[in-house]
Amino acid sequence: MVVKGDLGSINHYTDLGKSGDTISVYDLKKWELVKKIKTPTPADIALDGNHLLVTNFVNGTLSIIDTTDLEQKDQIMVGEWRA
Repeated sequence: MVVKGDLGSINHYTDLGKSGDTISVYDLKKWELVKKIKTPTPADIALDGNHLLVTNFVNGTLSIIDTTDLEQKDQIMVGEWRA
């Protein structure tokens, strides 16, 4: 979970059993779901200022989500990890 202010963002893929394609954003004071943001197989979430950076496990992309309007702004192909 990543927290910014009163909002907490949860990654469904790794936090909830290796399934799902969303990031859920909750109001932590009201304990209410604010929004579900679709992103393919999210693996990790990091906060960078006003953006969530979400690595997508299966398709090798990075999703950039604006934390102000809770919309995905871009998805960048980053490729596979080199062994």
